[in-house]
Amino acid sequence: MISGKTRLAVAIVLVGASVLFAACSGRAAAGYLVVTMKDGSQVTYNIPVDESQIQCVALGSSEKSLTDAEAAVAAVDGETISKQDFYIALSDAAGRPVLDQMIGELLLDQAAARVGVSVSQEEIEREFEGVKQQVGPDFESLLAQYGMTVDDLRKNLQISLLVFKISTKDVVITEEQIAEYYAAHVADFETPERVRASHLLVETESDAQAALDMIGQGADFAEVAAAVSMDSMTAPNGGDLGFFAMGEMVKEFEDAAFALGVGELSAIVKTDYGYHVIQVTDRAEPYRASCEEVGGMIERLLKSAHAMKPAELLAALRASTLIVVFDPRFADLSTAPLP
Repeated sequence: MISGKTRLAVAIVLVGASVLFAACSGRAAAGYLVVTMKDGSQVTYNIPVDESQIQCVALGSSEKSLTDAEAAVAAVDGETISKQDFYIALSDAAGRPVLDQMIGELLLDQAAARVGVSVSQEEIEREFEGVKQQVGPDFESLLAQYGMTVDDLRKNLQISLLVFKISTKDVVITEEQIAEYYAAHVADFETPERVRASHLLVETESDAQAALDMIGQGADFAEVAAAVSMDSMTAPNGGDLGFFAMGEMVKEFEDAAFALGVGELSAIVKTDYGYHVIQVTDRAEPYRASCEEVGGMIERLLKSAHAMKPAELLAALRASTLIVVFDPRFADLSTAPLP
């Protein structure tokens, strides 16, 4: 600790994040404390210390305390910005929507506890993977477009599932209702024949022939596609397009793909996009899911007709719950005046 007549200036620089320990011989390490004085000069103190025994580093003086340092979030030319001022500015700028969201989440948690429902991490992940599958390769760019992270999406899915379970807690769907729905919508549960294919797309026929020649000489299709394909969405994955059915691709492309067996390579295929070489990597036969297989999905679909939207449920919960907001800046979020 530095005390006595030595006074720390407003700006105290600790070299490195806290104290920079320079390696030296033996077990001892040299700790350096660089102090900026009020006259602008700097004094360096060499502090012998066994670095291996350090738990944390604290700083104190007759003028400054650790509490002062903890209370500041930044210093500008020696003048500090306190945590208190920072948090007040932050709450002024974004406090109302954040508090509103926190109140809403607490209302949902309380309602879920009252009716005895919950959402597991497995359910959230299942919904998350379903969204990823539905969106496909554009998943990351779509999140960026809406300014969301994967954690934001998981949180939204958790809230949606919780709202669904709370608002449909007392809705009963019978086996007869499920069977009737299945019979009336059986075509919805049929999956047509599909192929899984990879492709490479180039600008000219001669470029396509050059790629074909490389593959014919033993080059790996995925490596060639990654190197030469103009399709920026699939090239990083070796040209993989995933599974698709008839009617999902341009006619020339799908006609060529569906004519191939697994592992077979097409001739050059011309479309409006350019010249393709296609390789089929898997096939799936037509399939109709049974009522038992899709019963859970049908039950949820029928329940959804009775489910409330998040805003509707939250409005109902707010109207029936005593909410008191003690900060006068956000008093409009209260459902009752301050006592």
